[in-house]
Amino acid sequence: MPKMPKTLRAAEAADAVGVSPRTLREWTQQGCPHRRTPGGAEYVIAEVLTWRTETAVAAAIEKLQRPDGIDLAAEQARKARADADLRELDLAERRGELVPVAKYRRELEDVLGRMRAVVSGGLHRFERRIVSCATPGEARRLTRDIEDAICRGGVALADTLEDADPDTDG
Repeated sequence: MPKMPKTLRAAEAADAVGVSPRTLREWTQQGCPHRRTPGGAEYVIAEVLTWRTETAVAAAIEKLQRPDGIDLAAEQARKARADADLRELDLAERRGELVPVAKYRRELEDVLGRMRAVVSGGLHRFERRIVSCATPGEARRLTRDIEDAICRGGVALADTLEDADPDTDG
């Protein structure tokens, strides 16, 4: 009766061939020979090394047979990711979730220009108080008053922008 080859558990086999247990699991999913036991997968090191060598040689031959040296599997995966990204963009465009950069830039510049007018228009009301602040407490109260005025101006600006935007709900 022939002698049964020695088998190793997954962690031991991975260590013996110099890879992580995760890599060995991936190889198993790709067809690396193993034996199922009640305790989990077990491997014969000679079989694992033979399979890995044959797999590597086959991949190298396939790559050499293509004159451009392109890794077909990697390129197919890249193309699949690009196709998925394009489908997501198309869907977002159909949903109206995309804004052209030029339009966004114009609208942002408009909003910032209006906010600057709100701020500068509101600050002139505080000039006399700014000059007359004599204590840190007065300066803090004035700062709060200025912040409140700017916030009120910002809210009023937001309301006018919302009223002017035909895309908003309400």
